Amino acid sequence: MLPTLPHEIYELICIHLLGSDMDLHAYSLSCHHFHSIAQKYLFEKITLMFSHVGMEHTNVDKICHLLLSSPQIAALVKEVAIVDDRRAVRMQPSYLCREAIFSTQGLPRLTNLETLRLESTGFPTLMWPSISSDMANALNNTCHRNIAHLALYRVMDVPLEILDGCTSLVELSLELVTFSRHEMDEFESGRWKSTRNHNIPKLKSLQVTLSDPLFHFFSKWITSSKCNLDASTQRRFSATMTMEYHDLGNVNRILQACTDTLEIFCFSPTLLDHPNKSATIDHIDIRSLPRLRVLRLRVGIVSRRRLQGYTLHSIFPWTFDLLRQLESSLTVCEISLKVSLAKELENGAIRGRGVIDMSAWGSLDSFLALNVTPLRSLRFICLDVEMESSIDARQQIRQHLPQLNDKGILRVEVASALLGFLCTDDKEFPRRVR
Repeated sequence: MLPTLPHEIYELICIHLLGSDMDLHAYSLSCHHFHSIAQKYLFEKITLMFSHVGMEHTNVDKICHLLLSSPQIAALVKEVAIVDDRRAVRMQPSYLCREAIFSTQGLPRLTNLETLRLESTGFPTLMWPSISSDMANALNNTCHRNIAHLALYRVMDVPLEILDGCTSLVELSLELVTFSRHEMDEFESGRWKSTRNHNIPKLKSLQVTLSDPLFHFFSKWITSSKCNLDASTQRRFSATMTMEYHDLGNVNRILQACTDTLEIFCFSPTLLDHPNKSATIDHIDIRSLPRLRVLRLRVGIVSRRRLQGYTLHSIFPWTFDLLRQLESSLTVCEISLKVSLAKELENGAIRGRGVIDMSAWGSLDSFLALNVTPLRSLRFICLDVEMESSIDARQQIRQHLPQLNDKGILRVEVASALLGFLCTDDKEFPRRVR
């Protein structure tokens, strides 16, 4: 008879096998004792892929029947991702348009569900009005029950009542979504009626990737007294702008709502060059954030029509103006800068191919080294497509930031972000705060 190992050993084996469902499944079948342990990890997160009408969905059907026939399995599910994955160019309706057994009976069985993700990864985006009424009602009821983490990606015409009715929400992610035009008009006209909950959920993390007009509306809605979400308790706020952005008053509105709690601030504006003038955007205020520990900026300038009088401008002035607000900070210990050095490369090209003119950045080096004493890490992240012309780009950057480099604070990295930093990069902008 084999000696009995501590239960924690079996748990560690399962954790080591995470990411490979086939290995976990084989582990669960190898021994009766392993079966119940592995099941917890096999069914903790499930992903349901829906494509266009007419295709078989055996995976979804099997999962639904399993949840209906095995309540003990349904109780293990903590995260569900519902993915609309239509790949055809033609605008075929999503399978989510149909009434499905999962929406009416499957979702309500998931009593311990904490995280819900609704994503569109196919060619067309997912329109909320195209979802079947049963599925929409099931999603609505699930969000209003016990969902703590809600993420929507490429979903159009999302009803505000979905967000407003959440009772347990602590983390909200809205990427490339739009809201119901009717409800937006009602809010703007003062006719919006919120469904008030006795326990207003306190947000800990908010991540938004929105166009300028939608962010303008969202910032007003989430900070208003009519919204049923408490934005004043955020520990982490991440904002990414998907088009040219100038009105930082909207960002400041959300920052002012959580001045006493915010610890991590990630900001990614998109700046566009204009002929005969420098790209400028309004001032952003981070001085009133006494708990701020981590600041992550992802800033790039997109030159739309360079051959027609558009010139490149350095993003340094805007970046330095923002970072100067950290003078005498007692809390900021990490700064990440993912920046475009196109202008610095253009200036350096006068002296030779691959030369980076970062002379202006020397003032940032001395300022951070002398005035932000808690700083323990400065990550300077540049684009690989810009750095490929210089074989010693990292060394040049270190030479222009000598004080930070000598203190062991500076880390120079290369990233592959494209399209003016419009793409999401989870490595630089983590989704969750633990």
